[in-house]
Amino acid sequence: MREHLPILILAVPLAGSGLTLLVGFFSYRLSRWITYGALILTFLLVWNSFPKLLSEGPWHYSLGGWAPPWGIELLVTPFSAFLALVLLSLALITFYYLGHFGLIAGLLKSRESLGGSLLLVLVSSLLAQLFVRDGFTLYLFLEMSLVAAVGLHLCVARNIWLDGFYFLLGGSLGPSLLLAGFFFLYASTGTTHLDDILAQLFIAKNFSMAITAGILLTATWGWHFFFPSPIFFTRLLNQTPPFILGFFSSILVRVAAYLFFILLFFVLNVPGMSQPFWLTALEYLLAVFFFIDFIYAAKQKDFLNSVAYLSVAQLGFLFVGFILGNKSALTGVLMELLSQTLVVAGLFIAVGVLSLKPTGAHPISKLAGLGRHDFSAALVLVIFAFSIVGFPPTGGFFGKFYIVQGILEKHDWVLLIAVGATIVFNLVTAARFTWLLFEHRKASSFHASIPFSAKAPLLVLALTVLLLGVFNQEVVHNFIEPALPKAFTNLPVPNVPFLGKQVE
Repeated sequence: MREHLPILILAVPLAGSGLTLLVGFFSYRLSRWITYGALILTFLLVWNSFPKLLSEGPWHYSLGGWAPPWGIELLVTPFSAFLALVLLSLALITFYYLGHFGLIAGLLKSRESLGGSLLLVLVSSLLAQLFVRDGFTLYLFLEMSLVAAVGLHLCVARNIWLDGFYFLLGGSLGPSLLLAGFFFLYASTGTTHLDDILAQLFIAKNFSMAITAGILLTATWGWHFFFPSPIFFTRLLNQTPPFILGFFSSILVRVAAYLFFILLFFVLNVPGMSQPFWLTALEYLLAVFFFIDFIYAAKQKDFLNSVAYLSVAQLGFLFVGFILGNKSALTGVLMELLSQTLVVAGLFIAVGVLSLKPTGAHPISKLAGLGRHDFSAALVLVIFAFSIVGFPPTGGFFGKFYIVQGILEKHDWVLLIAVGATIVFNLVTAARFTWLLFEHRKASSFHASIPFSAKAPLLVLALTVLLLGVFNQEVVHNFIEPALPKAFTNLPVPNVPFLGKQVE
């Protein structure tokens, strides 16, 4: 069974979703425990893959024994497995709130089992996106994740059927562009295997095709990268329980960012290719566009809207790393990706826990004095805020440290000014937020009682953000460095894979 772990990791939650839905017709409690069991078993399967991954390197698994590029290959790397553990942990936390705090969300018992089933489908499709190495299969699982996400939205929120339709319609445009991009690549290379595409583009020196496909594949993730901006998702943002928003914004969006990294640097990064000036200028403008959302976040008086803007704005740091493209910057991108996933999920969960209501207004002013009433809850928010700033010893500090190091190595003073100004602005905003949490003002101060069962997952997430920073060297050495392009590793192999083998 050990040799089939990659496919079992995908199959267990998918099989569990059907069993959860079936059992839900007879027993909601048993259905809930089946969902927990499927998530925990999948977690253990991923954990069990680490001895092989850390000792032997990436795990190549061919479905049905058909070797790539004709067959479908799963590739499990130390970093993708690490990200899968984070995904499964957040899925467990999300289902914990879905079940134990369903009354707060106004969730019917009949919907809880359906929500668990849809969550398992979503988890399976996201795990497949992390591991699959075939372009068309990636498209199928991307569509599956969107359908499951819409179903989960409709399951936990009321009166948003039209918004759910728009959510599905807008989200489906992205996979359509992804499919179009892979059709262009297939017409040029004759393959949909990701590694083989790079090899064929390199052999043909087809730089124009790589740039054209890159533009299409970049547009694929537009919907993901703008979710859940209050500008585009106002009603959906206000009608969906925060713990669901947190899972989508942290996992759905950050898995998309990881796939974007894979496509840019393992599929389209043809050796010898140089970008035209206009494309580089657009990339700079896109990074600055995301940074502007930090200003919008600071202006908000509603906690939920502020967190939504923050979740989008942080993607700017990832884009800066993509623009630079050197080893330090990409190391920072993957470290920042892990940190952002935890922080964004934690902040959305905090909105629901501290307000004790799923929808409606969440005034930031109501958090005044939280530190005097519940020090641990306030400390969690401070850790999240200063991880966004990049303050040691949080994981966010080391992500930004490596990105800034990449800027200095490339002598890109424009990006250095943009990133430096953003960090200083965020530091001032975080200091003001900390003062609000611990100020001694009587009026409008926080007074709601927070059960320990409600804030326990928040404490775990905050501790993980700190541990990510404390053990940053181990994370970088064991998980991030092996995930970088081969040009940045010490492996004695050429940079271009061909038909599953390495050639000059």
